[in-house]
Amino acid sequence: MASNGLWGDADAPVPEPVKRECQVRRLVRGWRLDLAQREAGDDAALLAIVTAARAQTMELPIGLRPTVVRTLDALFALHAAAATLSADTTPMFVGVDCEFYRNTDNRQALSTVQLAFPTAVYVVVLAVPGFRETGVGADAGAVLQVLLDRTDVRVCGYQIAQDVDVLSRAFPGLLSPDRLERIVDVAMECQNLGLAAACKTYLGSGLDKSLSSSDWRSELSARQEEYAALDAEATRRLACVRLSV
Repeated sequence: MASNGLWGDADAPVPEPVKRECQVRRLVRGWRLDLAQREAGDDAALLAIVTAARAQTMELPIGLRPTVVRTLDALFALHAAAATLSADTTPMFVGVDCEFYRNTDNRQALSTVQLAFPTAVYVVVLAVPGFRETGVGADAGAVLQVLLDRTDVRVCGYQIAQDVDVLSRAFPGLLSPDRLERIVDVAMECQNLGLAAACKTYLGSGLDKSLSSSDWRSELSARQEEYAALDAEATRRLACVRLSV
């Protein structure tokens, strides 16, 4: 009978503890740490693997908590910040990211736009009930327009094809194709690794992607807001490292 070097009998079932460990390690490699912890259960050895990964994940500094934009007043403050942004170095890198949800036509619709400046990270929540109807959606696109028209700012995304597609539908006529083409794709300078892997490779810290598939259609939790902000901030940090060399 064929034998494999690990278990002996090639046809023998893989022991459950081994399967669980493999699953936990796979989830940790993908930086899906919440799922990895759930899979680990009360197994101390497996929980230690998850804990070690959490210790290596990026966090927003205390002074860079996300500024969540849900009202017109907050949006006007963001407009002012974008217009008066002072570049200590030229160009200044601004990270941009988006979160999506599936609409009734099963197409991706914009839920949030995140903008990471050197001293602040904004999360514009377009999925708040009534937010779009006030015209705030178009105003949010105008903030991006201001940034993309500035010669001293480089707006940077990560693996941006999907983001650009959704932004172009969300703000028709406002974000013209030539403006959207000015968004720099930092992934091109990071071997096109996934964002979490790129952060680990070039910044020394991974990025917890546990909430990437969460529900972005309505009111967001504080964890979702922080997750969204960190994606944009991670992109900005990668831009500073990879586009400045």
